Amino acid sequence: MSSVVENVYDSMRERILQGEFGPNDVFVELDIAEKYGVSRGTAREALQKLCESKFLIKMPRKGYFMYKFSPKEMADVNHLRCILETEAVKLSIVNAKDEEIRQLYQILEGPKNEKLPENTVNHQFHMSLARLSGNGILCDMLGTIIDISTRAAINLTSDDSKDSHKAIIEAVLARDVDMACQKLREDINS
Repeated sequence: MSSVVENVYDSMRERILQGEFGPNDVFVELDIAEKYGVSRGTAREALQKLCESKFLIKMPRKGYFMYKFSPKEMADVNHLRCILETEAVKLSIVNAKDEEIRQLYQILEGPKNEKLPENTVNHQFHMSLARLSGNGILCDMLGTIIDISTRAAINLTSDDSKDSHKAIIEAVLARDVDMACQKLREDINS
């Protein structure tokens, strides 16, 4: 994919996440091409990538619209996230050193009210925990799942997650697999 397509994709993605567009806004290839000063093919590629990332959905002969996750889709996402993330926690308990685990506490003090999923404390905490597993492929898969989960819940996160995250860290430090997995599932499902 060309860097021009990525630039359009990144800009539109950020604008969507910042809430600049309403749920009924329509995106048309020609309008996007004019707005960004790119060809219609480039606009089409960027819009298609936004569809693949579940930011938009294409309606033939109508344009592109904001994608809304159904309750079933979110339940499926959270179910898969629980499966993958509990495996990451189990690996982290085996592979990570105490000092690496303690560094997770620093993430909890990060900036609040971020609109980009990858900048939220919740996203950074869970991805850092997954990286402690030492399994890069698992982290990549989890990254996609956590992006969707965080994006859907970005306006719902509260300071309660900080206590939940601390409980996860404490269980991992204690090398208590059952408690770590239980606290993780509670956090994901809250």
